[in-house]
Amino acid sequence: MLANLIMGVGGAALIYISKGHFYYPFHQVIRAISFGIIAGSAITLAAILFKLIDIFKIKKR
Repeated sequence: MLANLIMGVGGAALIYISKGHFYYPFHQVIRAISFGIIAGSAITLAAILFKLIDIFKIKKR
């Protein structure tokens, strides 16, 4: 989420340099937050799944 916000601010800085006004739309903030939640949930779910797979492999031995 932070990386997406930082990239957005970088783009807004380029717009500021070229056009003279700072433009960072609210929908981009919402998109960064939602992508961060989705990515964080996916990584957490994958970590839990891999941990469960390891536990089941240990029990089979």
